[in-house]
Formats: sequence, structure tokens, C-alpha cells
Amino acid sequence: PNQFMYAAVSVKDVDSALFNGVVKLDVSGVSGGGPAKEVGRIMFGFAKFGGEPVFVPRAGGSAEDDGYLMTFVHDDATEKTDFWIMDARKMSDEPLAR
Repeated sequence: PNQFMYAAVSVKDVDSALFNGVVKLDVSGVSGGGPAKEVGRIMFGFAKFGGEPVFVPRAGGSAEDDGYLMTFVHDDATEKTDFWIMDARKMSDEPLAR
């Protein structure tokens, strides 16, 4: 079983399917009846919306979360879309590359 899972975070109080971030959950206790625990969060920023993240393992990585999260992020203010590559271990709001 996996320890971590990643999911898109929905905009609160908005009746739409817009995702403004990514959450990292530790699901190691779920099989025993415990809750998933949030252990990281990346927010895309004001008026930026993305899709579901895809996890790609780092070549030669040793830990389960040693890899990258990738998704497209659209900026409503500039009307431009970038492909974001984020560190799945650090979960920093600043992407490694766009």
C-alpha cells in the first residue's frame, strides 16, 4: 500500500469545478480505520487554476514521495497557461519549473 496520495483542491464557496491547489495526504492509517492526514499543500496563487496532479517518480529516488507533481495551471489575469513541475516532497508554492 502507498503512504501518500495527491489531489486537486477545490475553491471554497464557489459552485464550480475550479481547482486552485494540490494537497498531499498521508493515507498510511486509513486501512486501520484512521483518517487521512494532510501533510502538504501547494496553492497556485490568486486567479490561478489547475487540474489534477500527476506524480512522476524521480529517477533513482529512494522514498515514495521522491518525485514530481505535474499539472497545467491557468492564470485568469493574464489568460495564459503554464505547465508546472513541483517537488512532491517539499510541497512548495513555487514550482521547480514552468
